[in-house]
Amino acid sequence: MSIISPRNSILIACFVVVAASALAAPPPPEGPRNYFNFDAGANAMQDVHQQFRSVPFNGIERDLDMNVGFRVNIAEGFSFNRFVSAELEAGFAYNELRHSDDWFGQLPLLLNVIFKYDFDSGLTPFIGAGGGGSYSMAQTYAPDDFDGDWVLAWQGTAGLRYRLAPNFDIAAVYKYLGTQAPTFELNGVEFKLKDIHNHYLGFQVSYGF
Repeated sequence: MSIISPRNSILIACFVVVAASALAAPPPPEGPRNYFNFDAGANAMQDVHQQFRSVPFNGIERDLDMNVGFRVNIAEGFSFNRFVSAELEAGFAYNELRHSDDWFGQLPLLLNVIFKYDFDSGLTPFIGAGGGGSYSMAQTYAPDDFDGDWVLAWQGTAGLRYRLAPNFDIAAVYKYLGTQAPTFELNGVEFKLKDIHNHYLGFQVSYGF
């Protein structure tokens, strides 16, 4: 004899339906909409090549090894449909020179185009590319001095987003940021930094409206 009565079967079926409804992702948003993104994570810089351009170090070159730092970003965008978005992104990246308190910072301002697909399952893979400028900063403490330089910047991005609610998503995101070589003058010594390549991995939240 079955230990599951018809009444228990109905209760179990109701529980399964409720649980499945709670776990199911909401449908993808219909039509165009605006959104805000915020993300933060680790920023790794490849070795940076330094070229001195003033006496007494004129002509000397060396590679600088950078510690893993951090990057934060905020973006306002417009989703045209479930396939294409465009956004304006601003951020701040910070990395220290290995075995030193000296640091290098970047303030990118970028216009991005994002290609995506909003699956009914709630998952949205995406890739994108963008360009703009970046305010590069260098700080030294021996003795204390600071300088900055605006340079061109470009970015590629990829990630996977999950829809928790019709207007709220979370995502894991990778970004590559490259810039032109900035020139600085610290304590009377002028130098250029080349080979600025950043690799960022972070967590993103997105709110649509």
